[in-house]
Amino acid sequence: EQQLGFADFIMRSRYTSIAGQLSRDVFVVCLQTPHCQWLSPLRLIQIAMKGFFSELRSEMGNKMHATIVEGQTGVSVLGYDTNNPKQALAHAAQAMVSSK
Repeated sequence: EQQLGFADFIMRSRYTSIAGQLSRDVFVVCLQTPHCQWLSPLRLIQIAMKGFFSELRSEMGNKMHATIVEGQTGVSVLGYDTNNPKQALAHAAQAMVSSK
């Protein structure tokens, strides 16, 4: 039930541009960063990630937020790590595995 709730949330999140579920416990979320010429790309990524997780807590509650935050997260930045979405997904998966 939690997985269905989270899957629904990531599809509706205002920060999500692409989302999917790779396996039972593995979700993929591509966050859209805000556009601002005065802030660095790193700061824009921080804003998008913080907004996504704040929205998660607000909509899904503290328990679900804690479950997701305590899980593993892999991050890849499209346009920085690679320009290829498939490669970005591979980089994020590598980051997740190496954090174990």
